[in-house]
Amino acid sequence: MVGAHVTVLTRSATPGSIGYVWNSNGEDGYDIQEAAGLSRGTRIVIQLKEDALEFVKKDRVREVLRKHSNFVGFPIYLDGVQVNTIEPLWTRKPSEIPDEEHAELYMSLSGRKDTPMYTMQFNVETPVSIKCILYVPKFMPQLDISNLTNFGISLYCKKVMVQAQSPKLLPEWLMFLHGVVDCEDIPLNLSRELLQESVVIGKIKHVITGKMISYLNRQAKRDPAKYEEFYREFGRFLRIGIVTTESQTEKEDLGKLLRFESSKEEKGTLVSLDQYIARAPDEQKHVYYLSAPSRDMAMESPYYETLQQNDLEVLFTYNKEDDVVLFKLENYKDRRLCTAEAANVKSADSDKPVEPGHEKMEKQEGNRLATWFRDALGRENVKEVKMSDRQHSQPAVVTVENLTQLRRYLEMAPPDQKEASYKYLLHNNVVLELNPTNPIIKQLVSLRESNPEVAELVAAQLFDNALMNADLVHDPRRMVGRINKLLKAVTDVKESDVEEKESE
Repeated sequence: MVGAHVTVLTRSATPGSIGYVWNSNGEDGYDIQEAAGLSRGTRIVIQLKEDALEFVKKDRVREVLRKHSNFVGFPIYLDGVQVNTIEPLWTRKPSEIPDEEHAELYMSLSGRKDTPMYTMQFNVETPVSIKCILYVPKFMPQLDISNLTNFGISLYCKKVMVQAQSPKLLPEWLMFLHGVVDCEDIPLNLSRELLQESVVIGKIKHVITGKMISYLNRQAKRDPAKYEEFYREFGRFLRIGIVTTESQTEKEDLGKLLRFESSKEEKGTLVSLDQYIARAPDEQKHVYYLSAPSRDMAMESPYYETLQQNDLEVLFTYNKEDDVVLFKLENYKDRRLCTAEAANVKSADSDKPVEPGHEKMEKQEGNRLATWFRDALGRENVKEVKMSDRQHSQPAVVTVENLTQLRRYLEMAPPDQKEASYKYLLHNNVVLELNPTNPIIKQLVSLRESNPEVAELVAAQLFDNALMNADLVHDPRRMVGRINKLLKAVTDVKESDVEEKESE
């Protein structure tokens, strides 16, 4: 409250009516007395408190009027100049509003100088009666996504502002919006605390969220190129929505808006999950995706090889956010979202005759090698070692059931616990699969007998190589000493061969 004392002088327009004066200091009630000689109308006189003298300044009064009463339906004058000059567009039909007026309102609400990328206007009567205009900016400024103080939509009641940039009207993932929602069901005198807890506010939030998801889906179909511009700028917000919402229905609704590069498309072309499913075979029950720093590295991955040989489409994700999002989404339209590393796909060529030199080792020999391999690595460092059915060019790969979750856990582990956490997670989660057709694996059978020390170095390096392909090596520096030992072993062998030839 800014007034120490308030006086209201008023007289009805009815001929012969009596005037009245109302007085109050806001503490001891009020009194009303008849007053003669008043003109018709109402005049309010506020005696300001000492700490509120800023409100005698014209600029400050204009600021308050424009903030709270800019859209009321009657003119407000300050020193003979009308202050509220912007019309409340949400009271008009969308077809009647030109882009120029939307641009003016958008700039007034956002304080920006650009024009909106998208404009959505709607009215609903149930479950709550609201009129709403929402604007999507063309770009996001470089700022902390957790501090969006200049974004959000303002709440109005009958064109009078109740709260600017209300934090409860939107979920966190929609806080890039600017706009207005006018709801006649909100009392003007509702306190800020009660406003946050209002059931009506929750209903408004639900309506806006559903409307915006539907609107963005329509825009994606209507103009895919423009939607891709939106996605590249605001895709991170959609990812936040999937990670933070508890509703699987809302997750899948947001999943429609996701876009990824695909092994079936050219570099730079984005596809949706719906496009992936539409061209997948009916018997395929998974949507496969692969996380990698770049497309080239994804296509060189051993996990991609088997899927490629089976002509299965793979979505490529280039940032860890997408990896977490797809892990959280889990399912989409009855299809399981599956990392390429966890894909259990039998190679299309597995029943064909193999080329000479690429024959599998005998099953018993393979099992013995797998047992030796686990002992060489240390049983505390790996859950299981087995011969693989995957068709790929690598000597070995690792498989992990919940790879994304494992990566995140390792990233979040405290520095002083990282090594212990790493060994614990490897022991309980990582399965090493050996390629029984790979020459290196087959040569280990004899090498572990003829030179067990070098064989153990090779086994450890193959394991780290496989972990690196799965992005599970937390400290690659520890490999340097081992690699140097292997290089020395190779050069020692070559020197021995040279000496033998010279002696001959």
